[in-house]
Amino acid sequence: WGRVILDEAHRIKGRTTTTALGAYALRAEYRWGLSGTPLQNRVGELYSLIRFLKNDPYAFYFCKAKDCDCKSMAYRFEDNRYCKRCGHTKMQHYSYFNQTISKPILKHGFAGVGKDALKELRERVLDRLLLRRTKEERADDLQLPSMTVSIRRTELTDSEKDFYESLAMQSQLRFNVYADEGTVLNNYAHIFDLLTRLRQAVDHPYLIVHGMDCGSIPAKSAAGKDRADICVLCQDDIPARTTNEDEAQAKATCGHSFHNECVRDFLREAPQLPLNGGIGCPACFAPITVTFGQAVDEEEESQQGSPSAEKVKESAPIGGRTRNGILNRIKADEFESSAKIDALLDEVRKMKEKDPAAKGLVFSQFSRMLELVDFKLRREGISCLVLHGGIPMTQRSNILLSFRQDPEFSMLLISLKAGGEGLNLQAASSVFLLDPWWDPAYEQQAIQRAHRLGQTKPVNAVRFITKDTVEERILALQEKKQLVFDGTVGGNEQGALQKLAVEDLRFLFQQ
Repeated sequence: WGRVILDEAHRIKGRTTTTALGAYALRAEYRWGLSGTPLQNRVGELYSLIRFLKNDPYAFYFCKAKDCDCKSMAYRFEDNRYCKRCGHTKMQHYSYFNQTISKPILKHGFAGVGKDALKELRERVLDRLLLRRTKEERADDLQLPSMTVSIRRTELTDSEKDFYESLAMQSQLRFNVYADEGTVLNNYAHIFDLLTRLRQAVDHPYLIVHGMDCGSIPAKSAAGKDRADICVLCQDDIPARTTNEDEAQAKATCGHSFHNECVRDFLREAPQLPLNGGIGCPACFAPITVTFGQAVDEEEESQQGSPSAEKVKESAPIGGRTRNGILNRIKADEFESSAKIDALLDEVRKMKEKDPAAKGLVFSQFSRMLELVDFKLRREGISCLVLHGGIPMTQRSNILLSFRQDPEFSMLLISLKAGGEGLNLQAASSVFLLDPWWDPAYEQQAIQRAHRLGQTKPVNAVRFITKDTVEERILALQEKKQLVFDGTVGGNEQGALQKLAVEDLRFLFQQ
């Protein structure tokens, strides 16, 4: 090809995925990668983009043997021992990016040798490869309406506070046991599960009391037509069919299920089991072998049949109820709201008072929270549409069409994974983020769904943070992650290098 351009280029951050390998294999004279979030969690994620761009020497592997000029971006080894190019052993070969950038930062953090590596990344790699344009820099050209982002700090009710503090105390005791035994990293998934439950309790106690994934991590959850299972790591639905490879279902030999992206991240960071030298399942600790799922081709998906936009209303579940939904466990006349849902309702009312025709987006990490929000808003006479990862692409298109064109629907409720990327939602001028996510880039992308070309109204985004809970500490960690971005891609080196510290799990369990 003359030129190859990747849109949403961060989708190849997993360097061993079929998507990434396919991108690497394309032969082209010029290569471009477009991304709003080239770095999301760790500096090592940049390697896939650097390899796609074939940047020399950082994209290449070299041989350490004396006088050997072996150089490649993908080595092949005979019997997994000897290089087919030069005949030297696998141990004599190294990744230039890992040796000069990733390993120093991983080992030394952002001080000393690690600081030098970060400086090299910025000055010798990114400054030469990166063409960055922010909305602030191009404001005169884009002529977009203004955007404001505010934080609304809510407080738990007395009953919610009692429930949360009891759960937090149990979680802290469990974490302290892992910390005292020195097994924190070996219990990564269980600790993440404890944190997930704390976050759910802040949204609504129903997510714990009536959630189908309460108790121990399930080996297998009830699957519906549109859902294959629940991801053990992020506790969100795994769609039965998806065109997004990251969302596809990965199956472990022990029976547990994951999103492809979640388990790849886990395998990349998980410690090996001391007894057999392998990696254990994050749920049951059995030696793990994973079969990754495949995404459905978009053309194949479109041939499955598409309900007309007019039928979206008819197919929408009444009161947010779905076959496996949380509302099936709650009596409608006994439904109680939560402090966070009430705060959201207050913001929606303000939006409607200011502009009766205004539309809004509500993002949450948890699909079941969206069910509860949908139920409450419908009770208040506010018609909603719901979009989550389990909805097929064809139905998703019709939901978005109805939201844009039908004045009856003023609110679109979206799970963050389903709506953070690839959607244009300029019909909405208000964005509500119900719960903070570990990675601030996902939240920023969600807000940008509304604030883009075609938007004619000022955009108001509200982030809900509950006082004296784990959400405040997640917010603090977000600020640290933003410093990583500022210190590399963003170019604000001073703040990043001086203030960034290791993310401490103990900090999240403080009361």
